[in-house]
Amino acid sequence: YNTSTIRISAPYGLRDTDDLQIECITSTGKQADMSIIISDLCGRGYTKCKDGACISVSQLCDGTPHCSDRSDEDNRFCQEPIRPPVPLPQVIVSPPKIDIP
Repeated sequence: YNTSTIRISAPYGLRDTDDLQIECITSTGKQADMSIIISDLCGRGYTKCKDGACISVSQLCDGTPHCSDRSDEDNRFCQEPIRPPVPLPQVIVSPPKIDIP
């Protein structure tokens, strides 16, 4: 029985356009896939600011802040690729795949 845990963090959020897949490979070579489903809490065509407000996806990364906390224009989220990899111990998070060394 394996009680391993993978914890993934997306401190700058996930957009509904992000398409992520997690591929877990153990040291013995066993493999399993997991999909991440992004809940659309603001409604179709809208995204959530870090402060909780909802804005149109067309206002995201358009050069003009629409969120009171300016999170819709955060360079760490707006750059290409969509956001930088999030380093975690033993896990590299970068769309579209997560590799466990």
